[in-house]
Amino acid sequence: QAFKCLSKALVQIRVNNSECETGFYKATAGPMSRHIRIHAGFSGHLYDVSCNQSSLVMNIKRELHAKTAIPVQDQRLLHGNTELRNFAEVASLPIDAELCLLRRPAGQAQWLRNVMAGDENTLGTAPECIKEDSCVVQAALSRHPLALRYAHESLRADEALVIAAVQRDGLALQYAASELQSNPRVVRAAVSNNVDALDFAASGLCSDRGFVLELLKQSCDDSKLGKAKPPKALNQRTTDKIFASASLKLRADKTLVMAALNNDGCALRHADSSLRNDRDVVLAAVRRDGLALQFASTELQEDRQVVSRAVKQCGKALAFAAEELRGDWQVALQAAAASSSVLTLVSEDLRCNRTFMMTLLALHNHHRLKSGKGHGRGQMPENAAGRGNFAEDASPLKYASPELKADRDFVLAAVSLGHALQYAAPHLQEDREVVLTAVTRSGGALRDVVAELRGDPEIVMA
Repeated sequence: QAFKCLSKALVQIRVNNSECETGFYKATAGPMSRHIRIHAGFSGHLYDVSCNQSSLVMNIKRELHAKTAIPVQDQRLLHGNTELRNFAEVASLPIDAELCLLRRPAGQAQWLRNVMAGDENTLGTAPECIKEDSCVVQAALSRHPLALRYAHESLRADEALVIAAVQRDGLALQYAASELQSNPRVVRAAVSNNVDALDFAASGLCSDRGFVLELLKQSCDDSKLGKAKPPKALNQRTTDKIFASASLKLRADKTLVMAALNNDGCALRHADSSLRNDRDVVLAAVRRDGLALQFASTELQEDRQVVSRAVKQCGKALAFAAEELRGDWQVALQAAAASSSVLTLVSEDLRCNRTFMMTLLALHNHHRLKSGKGHGRGQMPENAAGRGNFAEDASPLKYASPELKADRDFVLAAVSLGHALQYAAPHLQEDREVVLTAVTRSGGALRDVVAELRGDPEIVMA
């Protein structure tokens, strides 16, 4: 009886590519157009609507609403026994497909409006028959994926429905049926949206080498994620989470570890101890992120080549090198050349070594010139702005030994590079030649000039 009542509102839609007959409504057809002929059974009127192949079922429903006054949310378009989703493309329909339009029962239509207008808890207030209604649940999940918690258990075990939910919010995986939490397709879709969805995946998946390897590769491949390129930090967090969730056996798999290090050097922290003592593995890690040196074995923290590679990538990695290498001239220069703050990690002997510190001043000046910070006051080469961090980096003089801060020739070399006068020994801050050199290089040095010299016309005008 219910079907007979609904059939009164039946509209038969015949999809074809033929020309419209005289008297039919006709819209202008665009490229790759299709003509959808509509027969309104309850009125006898015929309509012919043109749309593009890329048009959605939702577009058809809007046209039907304009012609039949049936609200879009009250419409059900069926192809055979399958209800078409609003965002299905017209191109997916066979050329000679016949579609049926049924008007939804009043109760279902009302709950569709409720879940579309409400929050994620609205579905929870619905009667059980509505929680079993795939149309209403799909509508609720399109707005609030975490509403999956309120869906009937049969729908929480529906792979297509759950995938649609986790693609919008990966954490919806926690409400999926247990068998879907073990399904690689579902979990992969959830992790692509939010890597923390791994917390709700079945433990067995984290022991599946192929699955974990695919996730690691996916975290490095933005095209598979179907997103714009994520920030580097987000990519690294994703890789770290995936690798940390892998079983202990997989974290001892060199191929899998190398795949993780390809995106996040510090993922080395989760590798088996045998691989943290593998020179090839550690070199791959510090090439990606010098700070990964902290997770290498003690033996490799004493390896000159490994440490050299790490500090070249990130000077601060020197903090994790063996004490002997922190006093190694070449390694220390590599670490401190780009940022003098790394000198705090260099051995005291080197910071007292005048030749080492003079060499570092020359290297520091070289980096400043390359970054556009070493030109005269107010001058900067075109496109140099924003490169490097030398404007904020303190002079090596700041970290020099007290003896070098009192060494006039060394201080003159330092202030000639700028922003160093404040670190000189007090008696050199009163030395007119030192002050003039500093102010000539950078007008900002005037703030560090002693009161007696601030009235010197040559210094003020420098």
